[in-house]
Amino acid sequence: MKITEIEKKIEQGYFSEPLFIEFQAALKRVPKRMRCQHCYTSAYYLKDKRPKDGIRLIQFGLETFESDWVDKMRAYQTLGRIYESCQDYEAAKPAYEKALAVIPDEQKDAYTPNLSMDILQAELHCANFKYTDYISQLYQETKKADSFSSEFRRFRFYRAITEMVIAQKDGNSTKKKEAYRAATLALDGDKLTGMDLLLRRHKYKDDAHATKQALTFLKRNARIAK
Repeated sequence: MKITEIEKKIEQGYFSEPLFIEFQAALKRVPKRMRCQHCYTSAYYLKDKRPKDGIRLIQFGLETFESDWVDKMRAYQTLGRIYESCQDYEAAKPAYEKALAVIPDEQKDAYTPNLSMDILQAELHCANFKYTDYISQLYQETKKADSFSSEFRRFRFYRAITEMVIAQKDGNSTKKKEAYRAATLALDGDKLTGMDLLLRRHKYKDDAHATKQALTFLKRNARIAK
């Protein structure tokens, strides 16, 4: 079976031991530099229905094939996404940290802000939305993101949530109130930004990826908006 045929089945959420064996055999006919990439791109389709199989695919790709730093970064980032979909933030955080660690020093400035947001989101959940020095450090890195990345709802929402956490630690009620309003605005699907309109033209719907834990934290602090 061709790799494209196998990946089509995986994309539809199907995975089994015989299919995994066929997948491994098909990878031998793929250029070496693309083998790890096939593993993590296929794994992403399994993150919701078969996350354990997705994790297995990525680990297989990382352990079996030589790859450049870009593919290693993407593989670890996808691994973090899968753990995140399982709400396993204790596992997601080190996966994102490994994604950041494989980036060469001369490329770090371009990737650190967005990966720091991934790590920040995981750290917020691990810390139960209570202040840590790591949260503050990661927040500072996310502020270096370009204007395009900063306009995504997920970026706006979790940066605002972080500002609430920091303001709470500092006892700054005014700043906390401003951050609360920014977080709720990021959740408001009726308030369309220029980014929303741009993404809709490309048939992509932006989402804040607000988890139950994040929404609970926001709800607990609703009184500050009154």
